[in-house]
This record gives sequence, structure tokens and C-alpha cells, in this order.
Amino acid sequence: MRALIRRLPVALACALAAPSIAVAQTSAAASNQTLTEAACTSIKTEFSALQDQLPVDVDYMTKLIGVSAMMGSRECMVSYVYVYEEDALIDEVVKSAAQEGNALSREAVLEFFTSENGAAILKQLFREQAQQVVNGIEVNGANLGFQVLYKSDDVNLDAVTVRF
Repeated sequence: MRALIRRLPVALACALAAPSIAVAQTSAAASNQTLTEAACTSIKTEFSALQDQLPVDVDYMTKLIGVSAMMGSRECMVSYVYVYEEDALIDEVVKSAAQEGNALSREAVLEFFTSENGAAILKQLFREQAQQVVNGIEVNGANLGFQVLYKSDDVNLDAVTVRF
């Protein structure tokens, strides 16, 4: 089942979710804190423009519904919130299993995802997808933290939060 879930076409990382950030370094001696604050201000500006476009379809089962950046004491925390269609995810697993000659019911897939093992596999899938989002963001010298939240559009599956 793990291999099956890993092949799901859940392309949660979209170009709009990983903005390119240009922060000019004013001097070679600029502090890490100053760079982090400048990066955070730049990210907030880009996210402000993006807010009017939300929600943004990422793929056929996922939408980006929220973005934010907040300066803490030492780092800029960048947050993304996605909602995915639970039924589409379950249907994709059932379909993929059928293509491999394995008959799975929707109920069996839902039961698996709500188990401890299934929830851990789903969290790992989302962690891998979130890593693709944050890999595209790099500002030399800036201290950035990332939080990516994946929420189901139904009540059966728990939300998953990934932090980097």
C-alpha cells in the first residue's frame, strides 16, 4: 500500500506557492537578522498580491487557500495552507490499486488512512510534497522557517502539518 500511495499524482507544489524572492544585500556586512527581515518583508509583499487570487487550483484535487509570512524573534515563518478533496484522494488510490490488479474498496482505503500506519504514510506523502515547495525558496543569509498545512475537505481525515 505504501508504494501505491507514493505514486499518487498529488502535485501539491505549484509555481505560485513558491515565489521567487529577490532581496538585495545592501552591504557585505549586513546582519543575518537584517537579511531575514528584508526577506520576510519581500515575501509578505508577494503573498499580499497572491491573496486576491486565492484559492488557487494546484491540481485536480488540491487548492492553495492561504499563505502568510510573519517575522519572529530570529526567523521569518512562511506558511502555506492547502485543502485537498478527500474523495478524489481515495478514488485515486482505489483506481491505482485496480490498475495493479488489487481490488480495494473506498471503505478499506478510508479505514487505512485513518489508522495510525495509514496516517503516518499520508503525512510522509505530504512531507515530500511540502519539501518540493520549500526547496524552491532560498534567500542567502536569511533565516526562514516553513509550515505547510494540508486539510481535507471532509471530516474523515485529520489535517497534517509539516514544519521545516
